[in-house]
Amino acid sequence: MMDRKKLNWSKIENLPTTNDMLDNLYGKEGSPKREAFREKAYSFYTSQIAKQARNEVKMMQTELVE
Repeated sequence: MMDRKKLNWSKIENLPTTNDMLDNLYGKEGSPKREAFREKAYSFYTSQIAKQARNEVKMMQTELVE
């Protein structure tokens, strides 16, 4: 286990948040580029949930389509 007392909190406090990084890469929330990224990320996330569920019941993709 990590000793929290040994962490350099001044460095940690200055790390960018996930939202800061997304703003830098795709623009502010609501911008067209950010919304396109959000939709693509959501589609990927949803497909991974479906894939995991399909694999848990040992179902092939063709069976799911049917």
